[in-house]
Amino acid sequence: ALNSYYVYPTDGLLQENDFTKDADGKWIPKDGVTIFDGQQPGDIKYKDIDGDGIITPDDRTTIGNGQPDWYGGITNTFNYKNIDFSFMFQFQYGNDVYNATRMFNTQSQDERSNQLVEVADRWTPTHASNRVPSAKGYVKYELYSRFIEDGSFLRLKNITLGYTLPKKWTRKAYINRLRVYGTAQNIFCFTKYSGYDPEVNMKSSPLMPGFDWGAYPKSRVFTFGVEVQF
Repeated sequence: ALNSYYVYPTDGLLQENDFTKDADGKWIPKDGVTIFDGQQPGDIKYKDIDGDGIITPDDRTTIGNGQPDWYGGITNTFNYKNIDFSFMFQFQYGNDVYNATRMFNTQSQDERSNQLVEVADRWTPTHASNRVPSAKGYVKYELYSRFIEDGSFLRLKNITLGYTLPKKWTRKAYINRLRVYGTAQNIFCFTKYSGYDPEVNMKSSPLMPGFDWGAYPKSRVFTFGVEVQF
């Protein structure tokens, strides 16, 4: 389908018990363990999709899609005497986000940038993590399923509270209507996405939605104002 992610599927990390060592100390994968040539404990463990016993570009497959299954919103305005209140919720469900920000900030790449805190849980010979590979345990610039995340969310997009002063107060100043109000935007967002904002489209292309690579999150904005009608 259009907007799908075509990546290597992964299955945790390679551990020492997936290998044996030869006389020269080289790591040899056990029967049934498929690897890229040269992989060792602490590296990403890839799935052998085509069943040929080795990991090649033919093992890439479609996992996830940047388009939501459902999206929408709800808005309403309430009035009680001189008070008005309005809100707007928006949601998306079933869309995936490729968190490339996390990819570049949890893998050492060229060793020239700070890393996210989850790197502290990386695999080492004395810390057999199954979540974060060793400092060199990945294929550089390769896309794989580890960074595909659920991008579903529910966001309170807008909320406004206003008060219209009684006309008996404003009539003396020849004002027909005087309303004070406060508005807040992007108050909160319920999501399981680990990045800054699940509603991303860093590539600015309808053919590649949900690709997060340093995309700036939506700002929380507070506005106060006075509406005057003569």
